[in-house]
Amino acid sequence: MPEGSYFAWGLGQQSVFVVPAWNTVIVHQSDTTEFLKRGLDLQRQGVDGDAALEQLVLSCFEEEALATGFCREHRFTGRREFDRLITAIAAARLSD
Repeated sequence: MPEGSYFAWGLGQQSVFVVPAWNTVIVHQSDTTEFLKRGLDLQRQGVDGDAALEQLVLSCFEEEALATGFCREHRFTGRREFDRLITAIAAARLSD
């Protein structure tokens, strides 16, 4: 990334990536309502909070879970996925 680029990472994997040299701002928003609801349900069942969130995140990496509505619409976007998005955007920008 060009000098002066920066990003911020927020709750629910929401993020903003700023590349001043390209006059580019990339924003990733997410609705964490269902994700947090499921996390709280797991906590009510006695699962530790961090373990509940980790369980939900990792569950969508399982092949059979990818087709579920939850994993398609409500899961967290992981750091790897965000990195791939930024890499694809940078590659497209650099090829211009």
